[in-house]
Amino acid sequence: MNITESAIVTAIVLSISGSVLWIGGKVMDQVDSHTAFMEVAADPANDAEAIERAARMTEEQRRKALEQYAAK
Repeated sequence: MNITESAIVTAIVLSISGSVLWIGGKVMDQVDSHTAFMEVAADPANDAEAIERAARMTEEQRRKALEQYAAK
């Protein structure tokens, strides 16, 4: 394998690795969002209004994320 082939293989491997890391970051953002809402919903000290506020905030964050992805 010559230097050009090695460079091409390296570029492909790095681009795949970068894509996997980016997708993993987006997945973890979603997991954190859902975890934060479930912590609010599971806390017995929170009343129905607090849970509703958290649900609306989570929905607004999802809507904003969808708008950002659609704009790209």
